Amino acid sequence: MKVGTDAVLLGAWVKCGQSRNVLDIGCGSGILSLMIAQRCNASFLGIDIDCDSVEEAAFNFSASRWAGSMQARQTDLLSFSNNNQETFDLIVSNPPFFTDAVKGTHHRRNLARHTDSLSFDDMIRSVCKLLSADGTFCLVLPFQESKVFVDLASIHGLTVSQKLTINPVENKAPNRVNLALTRHAPDVVDEQQLTVRKINGEFTSAYFQQLRDYYLGF
Repeated sequence: MKVGTDAVLLGAWVKCGQSRNVLDIGCGSGILSLMIAQRCNASFLGIDIDCDSVEEAAFNFSASRWAGSMQARQTDLLSFSNNNQETFDLIVSNPPFFTDAVKGTHHRRNLARHTDSLSFDDMIRSVCKLLSADGTFCLVLPFQESKVFVDLASIHGLTVSQKLTINPVENKAPNRVNLALTRHAPDVVDEQQLTVRKINGEFTSAYFQQLRDYYLGF
């Protein structure tokens, strides 16, 4: 699985604080966990329904300096949430997208990018079971669909505490949103905006600043 802009921006944006354990839902190659591990002294569990993705994540975890605190497991979120007793201080996800999009022919990419493998409602219900009382749930979503997700989350007692609206190019409408949700409503939501590329195609200074600790040559 290729590493995309969505994943790296989320991984760099997440605040791990004093989190002791982290759950990475739909972990893919494990990129989110590996980015967060660089600034968080915690144990990590990545779960994914795709066997090849789990093998890839496990390999990447084992090759990292945090190998002793990182695991990858093949399971679906619903089964995991129904059978797991542990709660997590931080839950992260680059979840299935594009509820109305036409599927392509690549099975792994379909699993990673379509919500019929994991609906928003199922995800929120599962996260509510797995999130610790003071925990945070961070994810990236398409801009339009994020509004539906936030409304559903509020029904189940999760409130947005931080929000990063992402524009792909200067003067273009936003296409992604990073969200951090908790059980405790903040006095003020921390809202920011980031543009990835200038009109000429070059990365913006804000994008460089966000990812400078992760990309060589930035």
